[in-house]
Amino acid sequence: MNSLKSASRGFTLTEVLVVIILIGMIIAFGIPSFVKTINRTDEKQAISHLKMIWEALQLHRAKSGTYQVGDLGDLNAINNALGLYLVPAKITFQCSSVGVDQETCRANGTGWSLIMDTQNVALGSGAIYCLAAGTCPTCQANGNGCN
Repeated sequence: MNSLKSASRGFTLTEVLVVIILIGMIIAFGIPSFVKTINRTDEKQAISHLKMIWEALQLHRAKSGTYQVGDLGDLNAINNALGLYLVPAKITFQCSSVGVDQETCRANGTGWSLIMDTQNVALGSGAIYCLAAGTCPTCQANGNGCN
């Protein structure tokens, strides 16, 4: 009788392996979904920041008569030049003057880039769009942009 009681206390190797396999399958399906969600969230934050930069550029143009603020290599420079208080994240931002009364701002995420151009002929001034087709989590490279 003693041997039956001691044998029934633990899990068999098969039971442990089944549980490990199930946990592995849950992780295998869950991680890609989690990464996609993080990328979508980063992209939405980048779109929001680019919209705020666009609004600040419009105010700058109303005051100075031009969109041009010069080449701004990071979010701190953009904040200082345009009087914004955008919080830095893992997304990098930069703005550059590309022509007469034209400013282009770019947000670079992990494997994707968004562009906001003050003189976009196809989508309109201030339109935000994906730089390369198929690289942005939700935004398209053509069509209506990301607004």
